[in-house]
Amino acid sequence: MKNVWKATFVNALVLFSVGSVAAFLFSSSMIEIRFVTSYWLGITAQSGLTLIVSAGIAAVGGAIEGARLRSLRTNTFPRTRSSIQITLRVLAPVLIAAVLIQLISFLILSRYSAGAADAPNLALLLVFLLVIFFHLLLGFNLGLRIHPALAIPIALTASYIWLGASWGVNFYPLRYMAGLILMDCCRIYEQLEPNAVYAALTFNGVGALASFLFATRKIRGKSKSTILLGLTAGTVAATAVGLSILVSSELGPVPITNRDSASMICSDSLSKEYSFSAISSRDSFEDSDPYICFFEAQDPTGEFDSALRITWARLNDLGIEPPKLIVGTNQQNTGQQVGVVATPVSRPEEVAYSLVVDIIGQPAICDEVSDQEWANRDFTYRALIEFLLKSASSAQYDLSGFAPPLSEIEQASYENLRKSSIEFLKTDVLGQDSLRWLILAKQSVQSCSVQPPEMP
Repeated sequence: MKNVWKATFVNALVLFSVGSVAAFLFSSSMIEIRFVTSYWLGITAQSGLTLIVSAGIAAVGGAIEGARLRSLRTNTFPRTRSSIQITLRVLAPVLIAAVLIQLISFLILSRYSAGAADAPNLALLLVFLLVIFFHLLLGFNLGLRIHPALAIPIALTASYIWLGASWGVNFYPLRYMAGLILMDCCRIYEQLEPNAVYAALTFNGVGALASFLFATRKIRGKSKSTILLGLTAGTVAATAVGLSILVSSELGPVPITNRDSASMICSDSLSKEYSFSAISSRDSFEDSDPYICFFEAQDPTGEFDSALRITWARLNDLGIEPPKLIVGTNQQNTGQQVGVVATPVSRPEEVAYSLVVDIIGQPAICDEVSDQEWANRDFTYRALIEFLLKSASSAQYDLSGFAPPLSEIEQASYENLRKSSIEFLKTDVLGQDSLRWLILAKQSVQSCSVQPPEMP
């Protein structure tokens, strides 16, 4: 058996070498920078992308070790070690290699953690560990039962398909049982649904236990105890599936929800800070300037606050009357407060653009309208957004580059409004015709009962 232990170590070393290179490439080129910057939850979740590598390596390594034991026929002669000890001993090197590959990804991404106010998500790290262990045992069981020429490619293919293909199925519990979808998280104003994590923990933890029982049953050979062990393993596997479906049954296609706004820090134009609850509980705002609320580390330089205040003032001068409470989440405009999309790597202009479009909101969906009326409403919406972006621009923040495209014919119709927006930038005065159009255009975008106005 001494040669077997040496072979398991060499196998793990080779797999670790290959997996480390792949993990580096994944972590360096395929991560979402908006998710990981200054947010440990995003860093932890994004490191899960490497599960495609680490779990695949674990499955292949498990299949190799299973095939090695199968060739030795350990269930046909007396042993000093129990089947559990043998299983753990032969799988330990591969498990360590796969976990180290996953850890490399996490450490690479941790370079983006500067300024983060939270901590690494330990529950998520445990999920990834259990996913690796489950795939390791999946490959191990295949290696114990079929020829390695089949077991190894089947283990790798099954691992890849289970992680990757389950992401796209419409039966959402499968997504959460596989666990890879958890890496699609999170901007700094978002968090994971707890039940998504619980579902992945349940399936991969209990499923790994069932796979472990199936493996030890095979190593023991045929006996009365192995029949009972097989029944137990089957029951545990069914329990893993049932509990995971139950836990994740209420979840939607993605495991993301907004963070609790209570942890936001709000400030006024004098940079005086308030808790979110103290500001949001007000029935009305008598102040002439807005309150702006961000999560810690969301506005690292203070430029977002500056851009939002300037843009808010420009919109207010236009007569838009924007809400006086601005929050750094993607929530809808409620009249009293409006959300803006802001991550630590956003540009101030992007955050200011978000304020403009979120105040207007998405166009109302009008039923039973002609194609011509739909075209008119669509043109009015795009013209309105372009007018507001150009008019709300300033010397510090030019928002005109975010304006939606207009055709040549539409540009001709929009010409007077374009001149009006330029005049407003110079004089802060808006002509009556443009003001009337602006008010009616905003109403028509938000309500199907108002017809789009004619261009001035």
